[in-house]
This record gives sequence, structure tokens and C-alpha cells, in this order.
Amino acid sequence: MSTLSVTKKIKSAMADAFITKVEAESLVKEAEKGPVTIGEAKAIADLFDRGNREVPPGMMVTLAIPEHPGDVVMEAGAKDALNAFFQKNQIPAGAEKKLMLERIDSALAKGGWGTPLDKAPDTKKLFLVRLPYPEGAADYPTRNAFVDLKKGEFYLSVSGGLLPPGVLPTRWFGPTKLGEALPKNLRATLEANARSIVANDAGFALSRSDAVLVDTIKPNDRGTYDVVFKVAHFLNHSVRARLPIEVDANGKFVAAG
Repeated sequence: MSTLSVTKKIKSAMADAFITKVEAESLVKEAEKGPVTIGEAKAIADLFDRGNREVPPGMMVTLAIPEHPGDVVMEAGAKDALNAFFQKNQIPAGAEKKLMLERIDSALAKGGWGTPLDKAPDTKKLFLVRLPYPEGAADYPTRNAFVDLKKGEFYLSVSGGLLPPGVLPTRWFGPTKLGEALPKNLRATLEANARSIVANDAGFALSRSDAVLVDTIKPNDRGTYDVVFKVAHFLNHSVRARLPIEVDANGKFVAAG
């Protein structure tokens, strides 16, 4: 209906630091009284993030109360309601954020950071998607993508890292066209078969304590996909190996290395 009415409902729902399924469905209903605006979408995406803060490996959290000021505990049904809202309206938040990250990664893999800009673009009506640091990277710059869903493109800001003298601390690039989405169910198929692909197809010896995770998936110029599988201890998450493996669009093994 309006950003103001949605934010009021969010503030009310957050009063007890717990978001129920009924409250989440009420928020969605309010936003969908008319065409969903950027402001409404951003407000609901921010609420989702407050209830789904990523926790560093090895750290314990309680489920009874939020771990950080301003965060909330979100009922499972509430997450489902918000994720359905994001999917319906193609908003890069919740479960849809992973799909958007894949499209951004695909574009960056093909064209690098893009065209340098002399000044920062207007990003008020764009969706912010934070790009994760490569695991184990030191002094790596912070990268944020600002996505224009209507135009199917994004701007990239790059801040920090090791910079030569005279280089501005934040640099801007773009606009860059979003890459193609991965084939439907490719990630889910790879995640379900990760251990078999690594051990049986690639011949990597796994121990009982090893968990096998899909780290990155990127299209290549051969019409297949370059996947990095991460082998890590299932309890402390310490990484033992990263294995590049080529697969086809159906998630079938093509080659190792």
C-alpha cells in the first residue's frame, strides 16, 4: 500500500522481537494492496535479514532471544511467507538472494568489475546485494552490487583492500548486465549429490568427518559449469580442500580440475 504503512506494521511486529507467521503474512498482504514499491520491498527484505543474521563458523547462538540489538527471532512459517513474497515479486532477498548472487557472479566472471565510473551513481531505488568475501582471503575489498531489476543490470562498488597511493577508497563500476540464471535445480542437484561427485566421480578420498559443500558455480565458455566443491569438517568447518569440477547443466560430472 505504502512504505509508511508497511514500516509501521514492521515496527509493531518487532516490538516483542519475535515475528510470527501471522505477522509476516499481514506484512505481505499490506505490501501487496497495490504494486509493491522499492521502499516496501527493501523494508521487508531488511526485516528478513534481521531475523537471519549469518553466524561465523563455531559460534553458538540462542534461539530464545536475538543476539544483536535490533534483530528478531523469526518463526519458520514467517520465513516461508516472506520467501514466497520475495519469489513472487522477484526481490533479491531471502532465498532469492542466492539466485541473484549467482547472476552477479556470472557477469563478473565474464566481464570483470565492468566500466569504471567517475562518480557514484544514484542507488536510492536499487537493491543492495552484498557480495561475500572469498573464504580465506586477506585484505580483500568489500564489494556491493546495486541491482536495477527493471533494467536487468547492476552497479558495483569496491571499497578498501590494498590500494596504491592516490586511489579513492571506494570505486564504482557499471552498469553491467546481469548474467544468465543457472539452470533450474542445478544447485539443489549438486548439493544433494556433492559427496558422490567428489568421492566417486572425482576420486577424492573422504573421511567420515568431511562435509562436502557447493562453494561456487560459474558458467564457462564450453557450455558447461565450473563448480568448486569445499570439503570441510562437519563440526568446526575447517576447510580441508577446494576441488574444481566441471559439470553439465543437469549436474552430471564432466571432468575434474
